[in-house]
Amino acid sequence: MKKDELTLIIDKLDTIYEKKPDPKRVDAYNFALGNQSRFRVIQACMIHFSNSDNRKWYPKPGEISGIINDQRQLEMARKGIEILPSQFDEACYWIMFSRGITDPGELTEKEINQINERFGLVDNFELTKRLGA
Repeated sequence: MKKDELTLIIDKLDTIYEKKPDPKRVDAYNFALGNQSRFRVIQACMIHFSNSDNRKWYPKPGEISGIINDQRQLEMARKGIEILPSQFDEACYWIMFSRGITDPGELTEKEINQINERFGLVDNFELTKRLGA
């Protein structure tokens, strides 16, 4: 994950927990979590916040990392493999998170097309045309 992506996540946490932005906090979280995927970090922050007991305090990097590891163990126990979203889904989640939206229906056609182009995907209309359906 890029530092500017983690900065956006930390900025959102700062807003939720009413903390002033602190570049040292970003550096510390980047050191501890920079090797994690942004999807996993966002997911762990949401899990932390969804627990009413945890809403009282800002999650420490070790707590976020612990949630990520717990989630991986649960996934591996369920399926015997690690399950990650597709590149397309992960890119959509990132745009939704960045814009502060929760409904994928709010993604613009332009954003969807940019994601498709980035990963060499085609939209359903283009796929239908190519298949001659």
